[in-house]
Formats: sequence, structure tokens, C-alpha cells
Amino acid sequence: MSEDSYPNMCIFNTLDGLRDGLSHFSQPSRVALIYAVGPDDPIRVYDPQNLLHGHEPILKEIYFDSDDWKKADADLEMVRRFGQIQVEKNLELAGLNLNEQPIYISGQHFREPLDLKDEKMLCMAKDLAKVDGALHIGADLHLYGFACLLDGRAVASEDRARGARFNSALRFTSENPNLIVIVVSVDKPVSVIQEGVELNAQCALKPVAWLMKTPPTMKTWLEAVGF
Repeated sequence: MSEDSYPNMCIFNTLDGLRDGLSHFSQPSRVALIYAVGPDDPIRVYDPQNLLHGHEPILKEIYFDSDDWKKADADLEMVRRFGQIQVEKNLELAGLNLNEQPIYISGQHFREPLDLKDEKMLCMAKDLAKVDGALHIGADLHLYGFACLLDGRAVASEDRARGARFNSALRFTSENPNLIVIVVSVDKPVSVIQEGVELNAQCALKPVAWLMKTPPTMKTWLEAVGF
């Protein structure tokens, strides 16, 4: 067992426990960890499911370009009550920065996109969702098209038992970055798909904690994606 095995096992168990706890009280959840072992140690990123993909710029700004996160005063009462838990502010990572200009998708299009923040337009979109095909919604919450056809080349993650819509979404997102497709089926839960992968799929395989590699430093993690 290497000298890093025990610290890595602690990190793994922290992530595993957090994920199981969130899944127990809500829905199946994904978790990532950003941590530093000691005050002078490099900050590291443990993100086995690419949950932080798309959020690199804000994480770089908060944790890599600045040391302000180290200077926050500890809430001693919180530490006494819950061990070493320190509550942090919401980093506002909920919204991915998807394509600013929507890509072209074959289907029926509007001369002017519909603003879905308008309740009447939202009701219209609900009715259009009943037409065979997909709704094309931009990152600006405007509806750009309906009855859209999604297609692409076959991918290894296809599941013939899930039907044409599910597999078309896998194919289409595998060839088009910065897209999220939501598939709603009568007999299955809602599926969220990005880059050819069902994000809300659960894996029954439990990784072996003591064989886990040391997570990369944030510098290495950022460089791997071109930052």
C-alpha cells in the first residue's frame, strides 16, 4: 500500500458518503470534491463523473487565481456541533454556459424565438411538446423550434430497449458539445443526456477505494481542459 493510499481512501469515503447521503434524502445524486489536505498544500479536484465540466472558469477564478477562500474566518460553533464542517456560500454553478448562439437543428422553426419566461409562450411550448419530435430551447430560455429531429452516428452507450428517442439523444449529443437533451418516457424516469452519456444513470459498480489514484491538482485539472 503506497503512502498516498490512506489519504486517498479518506477522500473517496468522504465523496461516497456525501453522495449516498444526498441520494437518500432526495434523488440519485452526483458529487465532486475540491479540497486541500493542509493550508500549504495544493488544492485538488476529485470529480469522477465530470460534474464540474463547464464550470472551469468560475472555479479557476475562485480557487486558483485567488487565495481569498483560505482567509475566511471559521465558524467555531459549526465546527463544535458538526466536527469539521464549514458552510460555504453558494458558488452559483447551477447554470452551464451552453452555446450562446443556438445551433441549427432540423425541424419547425420560428421567425422570432418564443420567450419562455412569458407564461403564454410557456403554455404554447407545452402544447408543441405533444408534437412528435424535440423542442429546441436555447440557453436564453427561448424556444427556437419544435418537431426537431435528432440524429447522429451510433455510440457504444445505446440501449435498444429504451427506444428511438433515447438513442437519438445519445447520438446527437455525442456529436454536438454544449447541449443537454432531456428525454421523457411513459415507462421510464426522465433521462438527462449530455455528450452521449445519460447523466442521471446509476452505476452499480463500486470503485475500490485503496486503488484510487491521487486526484489531480487544480492546476493540472484546468490544464487538461485548456485553461
